[in-house]
Amino acid sequence: MSLCHGDRCPSAMVIGAGNRCVLVSEDPLSRAMQCETIPCPLPKGLYEHSVTRVGGEVMVFGGIDSVSGTCSDTLYRYNIREGTWKEVHTCTSTPIWPCGRRLHSAMCLEGMLCVVGGLTQNAILQDCWSFDPEAGIWTQLPDAPLGVCRAAECVVGDTAHLVGDSHSHHHNMHLTLTLKGGWGRREALPFQVSAAACVCMGPDIYVMGGSYHTQQVHVYNALTQTWRETTPLPAPFKFCRACMLSSHTMLIHGDGGTLIGNTLSTEERERVEGLRALRREDGRQALISILAPLQVPLESLSPSPLTEAVLPHLVSEILSLRQRVSGMERQSVRNRELFRSFTTGTCSTVETLIKRVSAIDVASLQTCIEGMSRYLPVAQRVSTMLPGVHQFLVDHPADELPSGDCPALLATLSALHRPFQTGTDALSALGTDTAESVACIREAADTLTAIDRVCPIPLPLDPFSLSLSDRCLYCRAEGYNAEVRELYRLAAPLIHYQASLTECMSGIHSMGGSMVDVKECRRVAVHSQSLLDTLSALATQQSEAYSLLREYQSMPCLMESDVQCAEYDVSLVQCQARNPRLSEGEREALNKDISTLQAKVSRLISQRQEKTVLAERLERHLIFPDVAVALCQPPQQLGS
Repeated sequence: MSLCHGDRCPSAMVIGAGNRCVLVSEDPLSRAMQCETIPCPLPKGLYEHSVTRVGGEVMVFGGIDSVSGTCSDTLYRYNIREGTWKEVHTCTSTPIWPCGRRLHSAMCLEGMLCVVGGLTQNAILQDCWSFDPEAGIWTQLPDAPLGVCRAAECVVGDTAHLVGDSHSHHHNMHLTLTLKGGWGRREALPFQVSAAACVCMGPDIYVMGGSYHTQQVHVYNALTQTWRETTPLPAPFKFCRACMLSSHTMLIHGDGGTLIGNTLSTEERERVEGLRALRREDGRQALISILAPLQVPLESLSPSPLTEAVLPHLVSEILSLRQRVSGMERQSVRNRELFRSFTTGTCSTVETLIKRVSAIDVASLQTCIEGMSRYLPVAQRVSTMLPGVHQFLVDHPADELPSGDCPALLATLSALHRPFQTGTDALSALGTDTAESVACIREAADTLTAIDRVCPIPLPLDPFSLSLSDRCLYCRAEGYNAEVRELYRLAAPLIHYQASLTECMSGIHSMGGSMVDVKECRRVAVHSQSLLDTLSALATQQSEAYSLLREYQSMPCLMESDVQCAEYDVSLVQCQARNPRLSEGEREALNKDISTLQAKVSRLISQRQEKTVLAERLERHLIFPDVAVALCQPPQQLGS
């Protein structure tokens, strides 16, 4: 089962397994629900597909065939106005096409059909595609951060939200997607859910039902980024979809049946119904007024299904006409005021602007715009990286590097330096004269802003009905309008670049109006590269030094006296062994003791020699404070 959703259409399309397609709508007057079965070209065994409202069409994509077990990659397009279907097969209109899938997420994002994730026969997908209904072309977008399956999706503004997932450990997933900014992760859901229904009302996203969440309803506010739990559903749903039928009425359909929900309180619903009744009565009175010249009896206008259905439309048309007439009257008064307020001083402003426009070299402006369009993105990246690199250099002077964790510092500086160096090199290669370009672009943008405030003077339709003084004013205003037309004719090439100028000025303002000092960036990059080279050498040396230091500290501390004492013990036992009164057994025991003591002396001498060798090797690393402390020597300065 799938529902058409994506914007607040007056009807919902429900397509389930078995090729059954039903349009569900709500009567605007009686609030009664109406259902209509329509033909559908989908294969009868297709299910677990997506149905998405995109502009004036409903698009059905994917699903799995219950007979063959294969996933479909066919796109079906239903024209709402014409009531016709169109079947689009793989590669009939675009060189690339998403593979077949089921249980994927689909939504309308900035007029595009977006398809995310889903399942194939043997894999969970995380790819993302957009389909342009005008061009009929698929475009592959960046992959989702993880596989997506049975996620509930909803769009608020230009941001799609995907919540919950059937994949293990992702039941509290909350991802966002924008066509410009790509993917993002939000804080994990405070609940677990999969295959839920999801609709949005303003900034609020309602997540209803679904596995692990069968009757619960949670609401997420996209502005405050907070969750709250609200009134539960009257029936449990393990698998469901939902869409809005009106601004406050939603349709939920799934394994638990069909629900119609209203987000208004009882008091609010009574107030809305009261307003509808008043509007119907106003419409009835308006209809009586309209039909009065025809001498239609009042009794013939008693409420009837036809009258009740027509009245709201008549009221709407009458109010619309009244608003248009009022607007035209206000505009007419405003035009008369503008005509009366016209002075010859206004002409001097237009003459000044004509001179300013004539002084602008459009070819040079185009060159400046092209140069700044290449320069600004790079400069913005470099300007955001410069403080981090500079702060690292301040916090870690070269002579203090041996005191720190050199491998960690090397990794940190590498991550900062390499993109900064790349950006600095790119800025240097561009060779943009920022001062001249900014001045040229600013002058053109300011001129366009001034031109935007210049409009022709509205002239009276009948100049012959004017007084002589007003006719003179009319002629002067005609001359002024001719100058305005000349201004716009001259400014046409400049106006052509208005969007580019706005974009450039936005980039200039985002940088605080000051451009990146390329010389300063080069100086910082050279300093950073020097420090990076030093850290690269120190990281290797520090790893070797600390390895030797650990080995040195693991060995016992031996003095020369320790060896001498052991040798003395050997000589004592040897003297005892020379005693002629000893028996053979006693002499043999003493000889064993002598061998043991001599082995000890050899071991002590060897250990002392090894430690001496380690100490000599460590003396080459006295720039590291820990090594100097272990050897009881003063630390050496870097480079000494």
